[in-house]
Amino acid sequence: MSVRAEFAGTAPLVDEVLLIVREALANVRRHARAGEAGISVSLRGREVTVRVDDDGVGMPAGADPPWSILARVRAFGGGLHVEQVGQGAHLRITLPVEA
Repeated sequence: MSVRAEFAGTAPLVDEVLLIVREALANVRRHARAGEAGISVSLRGREVTVRVDDDGVGMPAGADPPWSILARVRAFGGGLHVEQVGQGAHLRITLPVEA
């Protein structure tokens, strides 16, 4: 498991991002049966992007994203996209940088 993060923001934003990263780590450990996984956080313009990738069993096509992450993302006004490419699970999360 690797985690790489480089971003800045308000205390509520940083707190939310860290909670999402923590939940993503827990989900990979509980469900993915992955050999490798990575979480990266970066600042791009007015958004923080969180990428979660693993080489595990993946998510069935059409499956709902993990509710524990989706609820946090929505409450913060962000977006979550599940990519169905290759093996494993691949989540792309965006959160707005507060003004």
